[in-house]
Amino acid sequence: MTASSGEPRVARRRGLLVALAACAAAALAAALLLRDRTPPLTVEALERAREGWRRAGIADYDVRILKELDAQPAERIEAQVRAGKTVALSVNGARVRASDSFTVPELFEVARRELEMASSGAPAPGQPRGAVLRALFHEATGAPLTLKRIASGRQSYVLTVERLESQGKVLWPER
Repeated sequence: MTASSGEPRVARRRGLLVALAACAAAALAAALLLRDRTPPLTVEALERAREGWRRAGIADYDVRILKELDAQPAERIEAQVRAGKTVALSVNGARVRASDSFTVPELFEVARRELEMASSGAPAPGQPRGAVLRALFHEATGAPLTLKRIASGRQSYVLTVERLESQGKVLWPER
């Protein structure tokens, strides 16, 4: 093999390495730009939010929640809450028996139970291992706006408050 015949091969390898490095840099940039900006769920953040909700004193409200579970179709839940109790509930537009599962205090309870499971050294059968918990709370009222559990084994979910209204005033999304 002559020196001149090896040069194109070296140039091709160098070009391939440069292309691979560029792809890796683009993937890293995309990961940084697209990463989840929802803050981690902590006991302290949850307690601050609960206290904010208590101070806001909101007992009558309408809430619309998008519920997304792994490998299942999304559900849009609408609840009318009066005096702290659910008086009407619908899932994807169909009326269902009213329960308090989608009141703001119950969303706080979901977050509390998730924190409890995550801190357990030995999760019970069926509970996720190593789940990442994230939550976003409304600054003025403390209401949960997003609750996320990111877990393996099709055990992830996202609850997103699409709309929160009290006495004719839209609290979320803010305008």
